[in-house]
Amino acid sequence: MRSFIVEVPAQDSRMLGVFAALGLPYRIGRGRPERKVTLSLAPAAKHP
Repeated sequence: MRSFIVEVPAQDSRMLGVFAALGLPYRIGRGRPERKVTLSLAPAAKHP
């Protein structure tokens, strides 16, 4: 699995904040009444 996609009501700023707090790269669409949130689950690049 490389990404997690979920639709969240646009007015639900608390849930959008939860996704932001995870620390994973994410994108939020601008749709209404739902916003499509895509979280990247790909492993981060390893640093030497």
